[in-house]
Amino acid sequence: MNLVQQVGDLLTTGTTAELVSKCIDLFMLFLFPNTPVCHEPTLRAGVSIFQLGTHTSSSADAVESSLVAQQPEALQPVMEKTFTLLTALCALVMSVAPEPYIPQKAVLALLFLQASRAMLHTYQENDLESPDWTSLIIRVWQSSATQNATGRNGEAHHYYGEAEMIALRLRLYDESSVIQKSALESQLLRSIFWLLYLSDKSATAFDDRPCIINERVFGGELTLLESSDPAVPLLDMNRMISLPLLESRIQEGFLLKRRISSAAVDLITAIKSCMRIQAHMSPSQTQTETAAVETNGEATDLSNLTELYLEFAGLIDSFPLWLRNPDQYVDQCRDADGAYYQKMCFWAQRSSIMTTFHSLKLVVLQRCIDHDAPSVVGLDRNKFSQHLKKIDIGRDFLSELQLAPFDCIKMQGEPAVQRLRKVGSIILELVHNASNESIKSRAQSQLVQLLDVLAQLDSRASDGLRG
Repeated sequence: MNLVQQVGDLLTTGTTAELVSKCIDLFMLFLFPNTPVCHEPTLRAGVSIFQLGTHTSSSADAVESSLVAQQPEALQPVMEKTFTLLTALCALVMSVAPEPYIPQKAVLALLFLQASRAMLHTYQENDLESPDWTSLIIRVWQSSATQNATGRNGEAHHYYGEAEMIALRLRLYDESSVIQKSALESQLLRSIFWLLYLSDKSATAFDDRPCIINERVFGGELTLLESSDPAVPLLDMNRMISLPLLESRIQEGFLLKRRISSAAVDLITAIKSCMRIQAHMSPSQTQTETAAVETNGEATDLSNLTELYLEFAGLIDSFPLWLRNPDQYVDQCRDADGAYYQKMCFWAQRSSIMTTFHSLKLVVLQRCIDHDAPSVVGLDRNKFSQHLKKIDIGRDFLSELQLAPFDCIKMQGEPAVQRLRKVGSIILELVHNASNESIKSRAQSQLVQLLDVLAQLDSRASDGLRG
């Protein structure tokens, strides 16, 4: 049975093409602000594919005959990539969207994911030989959809690793390699590389999976610029709700989140390195707290770790006005729909940035305590002060979860779940080990709230915390 027929049997209203358009709408509203890695006009132009005929989700031969055979030979590779791209996007959106947005979303997500994987398989050899931006983001979206829809982390990490290896083979860390492409291709490759780089940084901080993209791999040759100049619009400027100013602000928030994650992981890496070196020093040497370490090729010492922490913590001081209060900071909107779109984009980005910041701040604190270096974050070895600091950060994290529209949290998928899980595990340790009853009571209250959010996210992570 082909994809359009299978989807049609599940839909009570509308067509497959209309469903794909809705998924693009949801992606641009909730996911694009945190992952500006696609070209909206390209996505919307591709919707017409789903009106051309049948598309299978189970047979590669049928994929070729139903989709490709209807097109001139020169257009076949483009049609294949477009179909794979859009089905991967739909699978991702359906895997995280609240049920009211897309009824039967769980079944539909698997159908679209299978269709995307089947189509990619038909042209995978050519794709690996001559990759472009779609080669990367298709695998990223398939990875996220797999993780969200099935919970199979190993399979999801494999798809993601493929994207990372392609990025390294293309030398996307080297500015000279990227600028050889067209202006649009360069911008998309640049954004996708920084997304992969940020994800690996976060994975390192949360001990989630091995890091593939790091400075050691490309020998200190990270010359890729943070943004293109001039930037090519990624939003569809023909739509009334899209504004050039909105896109520039989305890119600014994306850059801030990258810097937060990078600064936190650099600090965690420096702490680990410093403690590793101190473990091999004599007591008289360690008392001086001047053990040299290597951080991104530059020498530092324990006394400088506090400066790294202050740099990380200070990044949030530059929080843009539109992210400080998304409900109030809406400008140049032509109508109510435009105001709502802009506001939700900012809320989606703020919720991701701030929960990332507070969770990383708590992870950094825990690493300092684990390595007996609480002075890095301005604390002494007093357990009460350490526990109180954890409670304060946990409160800030929960405040952000409760402040943002819940759909913004829900649509983040597994990254949001991972942050909740990490914060929850640290708070759970307080519940078990804090000697002060007030601290223990507050920790218990926070844990209950975290578990409630996890339950609403319908995540397996809550099971681990309850255990």
